[in-house]
Amino acid sequence: MSLQTLDGYHVQTNGQNFAKGDARSAAQWKSAVEELERLDLIEDRGGDREVFFVTDPGYRVSELLRQRELPSAPALQFVQWHSGESGYPTNVPGGSPSWISIRNAEVRSPQLAKNVSAQIEWINDARTTRLFVPEADWYLRRGAPGKRTSEGWSTSAEIDGGDEQSCVLLVTDAEGRLWVYKQGAQPVGVLDYGHWTANLLVTSDNAEGFEGSLGFTLTRSGLLTDLPKAFVMHRSVPPKLRRTNGA
Repeated sequence: MSLQTLDGYHVQTNGQNFAKGDARSAAQWKSAVEELERLDLIEDRGGDREVFFVTDPGYRVSELLRQRELPSAPALQFVQWHSGESGYPTNVPGGSPSWISIRNAEVRSPQLAKNVSAQIEWINDARTTRLFVPEADWYLRRGAPGKRTSEGWSTSAEIDGGDEQSCVLLVTDAEGRLWVYKQGAQPVGVLDYGHWTANLLVTSDNAEGFEGSLGFTLTRSGLLTDLPKAFVMHRSVPPKLRRTNGA
């Protein structure tokens, strides 16, 4: 509402008056109302230039501004399936591991993603074999390369904003067979030749996780990842703990 009274110029919305009553404040707020109208964010439906209504573009801009004011939350992303050549252990019980790396993508206002866990379910195309790992093993590394402050094994991860950590996907034994392990040294099963899908469920107490799948074909000649890409994202997964403002 925009009003000129004996007490001065008033701009009100939701019962709150923004103009201070002096000439300078009146001039500033008159200009602000005119600018909002020029941008099609408000409209004068009655023609008396006293009562203005928010337009659809105005509501959309308001929503965008509201979202910017909300505290950002960490979100987890799949990065890659890798061999661990950049400083990860090359030998674990059963053979040589390969890994999947997960990134905390929140860098605008970095927050720690807490209690990140990865559940992996392996299924062959014939659906005759199902191998299940409720909690993959992570090898956590803190600090910059060459200046590590700590590193070691864990069943869950804490991932800083903009950083990534990796967990074990498969273990290759001395004969070239691919094994699924859980809890470090407990074998779950071996992968036969054929096409396989690894269903991934990555969750966190306070970060948005995801559900996706990795696909590949295992042959006598080696492993062929699905094309055009091995990883397919299915859906986002909300944090396990309810998020509150400022959390």
